[in-house]
Amino acid sequence: MPRTILATILLIGVILSSCEKPTAHVPANESLTKEEHKDVPATFSAALDALDEMTTEDEKQAYRNDEVNMGLVHKQVGMRLRNDWGLWSGSELKDYFSERGIAHADWSSSAIFEAWIERLKTGSFDEDAIIAKYEKIESEWREWSGSPDSYMQSEDDGSDPFGIQPAEKGSGG
Repeated sequence: MPRTILATILLIGVILSSCEKPTAHVPANESLTKEEHKDVPATFSAALDALDEMTTEDEKQAYRNDEVNMGLVHKQVGMRLRNDWGLWSGSELKDYFSERGIAHADWSSSAIFEAWIERLKTGSFDEDAIIAKYEKIESEWREWSGSPDSYMQSEDDGSDPFGIQPAEKGSGG
């Protein structure tokens, strides 16, 4: 089995087994209670620290070496984080990103993963640069989509902000 697939499977297994409760989908119009979010990181740095705690050194090395399928990580592990960490609604972490112009849970989780990998590789991360990058991506996506409220969609929604890039709008996408 290629190392990339193996590393991804290992990471997914570790994250899934490290959670105390099964993933519960939270509809976009419902907020989780404070009790349900007691173990959710409240800031960007705390989210990176939580990812550190959830992964083994071998898994971290796979990320450092770009041996992980990030598309699969975004879809599976990212979904779990978006739901369990209340990135759709109701958590301090959601509020943290929303206050910085990143309201869509997909962009928030992508920013977290990018910063975490940067920190794994270099020992630090540029929070301002990553926040600015994803705020711009979200702003462009909202403008392109013509639907400023579509960030409230649920994980079960068939629309996918990663499926069509804004540049493709005029080309029959």
